[in-house]
Formats: sequence, structure tokens, C-alpha cells
Amino acid sequence: KNSLQLRMRTSFVKYDLPVPLEEAQERLKKAQSALTAANSTPDDILGALLPAKIEGDFVYFTSREIADNQFVLLLNKEFDDQLTIRHAHVNGVCPIRFNCYKELSDELLRQETVECTERGVLLQKVLKEQYQEIKQKETLYENGVKYAQVKHHLKLPENQTQKIRQLESENELLKRQLNDIKQQLEQNEKVILENKERDKKRFDDETIFLQKHVEQLRTQLKQFLGSQ
Repeated sequence: KNSLQLRMRTSFVKYDLPVPLEEAQERLKKAQSALTAANSTPDDILGALLPAKIEGDFVYFTSREIADNQFVLLLNKEFDDQLTIRHAHVNGVCPIRFNCYKELSDELLRQETVECTERGVLLQKVLKEQYQEIKQKETLYENGVKYAQVKHHLKLPENQTQKIRQLESENELLKRQLNDIKQQLEQNEKVILENKERDKKRFDDETIFLQKHVEQLRTQLKQFLGSQ
């Protein structure tokens, strides 16, 4: 419960309990070069993908605790609740909704990296590319809005007015593309979450089956030894 509260204190990402800053210097330094160093540990790579948070004289390192099925279900509920609490818009460009999904993406990245470092590094590349494309679309959209505002204060020749209309049309197209990208990102995150839940259930089912099989073998062995 305490670790869950710690994770929710700043974002959806789960962090370990804080350690003094002076004791964390070596670990922080290793994380800076973890993605290029040949002898990097999984802890170092996780620290490079999701850097620790420094608050005052304490450091919060990203947790390496594996997310079980109950944790994932609770995370999903908390995410839906936070979208409502933070008043995220369902449609259109919404920084609040984007930040919520960004935080959730980081937590999913943490979970994937803990289970498989290589898969985590690959997922981080995909997310980084999507974020860059979203940022570019947002910049173009914002510039288009500013230009549209300026044109109301200027008396422009007809040919320039037509150019403005063209830019406004392009701006609307960029806005739709931006929404499409964000929806794709949300869909990707949903698929990752569903896959984790499915894999966890399959693992649990296999574990139960093997436990029952072992118990049957023990019973058969006892019966065999008792008959001798």
C-alpha cells in the first residue's frame, strides 16, 4: 500500500523508497551512460530509460518490482479516475490527457523493462518517435492558430487572404492527424496492458497446473513406496 501511494504521489510510475542523495551518486552516474556502456546492469538501463527523481536531498529510483495482475488492474482503475479528476478532454488537443497517457506509457515502459531489458529499450524508441511526431504536429498547429489570429488584424490583398485560407485548411488537417497519432498511441498502450494481463493469467494457470501435477506425482510415489 505504501509503495502504491508513493507511485501515485507524482505520477503513475512506481518508484522505490527514497535514498539520500549522497549515497546515490554512483548509481546516478552509471545510469547516464547505461545505454552505451558494455557492462551495464538491468538496474542501470532502467535508470537510463526512466531517470530517478531528485527532490531535495533524496533520490527516488524507478522500482524494479514486477507488476502482478492485481497491480495492473488497480493501475487501470486509477488511470481512468485521474482522467476524470484532472478534467481531461475526451476530444481534441488536450495537454492534460496527453500528460496522463505519457505517465502511463512510462509505467508500462518500466514494467516491460523489468521483465525484459531489451524489450524495454525497443519500446522506449517507439514511444520516443511517437512523442516527437506529436510535438511537431502540435507546433505546426499552434503556429497555424497564431497566424490565423494575426490575419484578423491585418488588411491583406486577396491573394494573401486565399493563402491564409489554405493555411487554415492545412492547419485543420494537421489537427486531425495529431488526434489520429494520439489515438494510435492510446491504442498501443491499451494493447500492451491487455497483453500483460493475458500473459500474467497464462503464467498463473500454468503454475497452478504444474503444482497440481507435482502433487499428483508425490501421491503416486508415496503409494508406490507404501506398497513395497
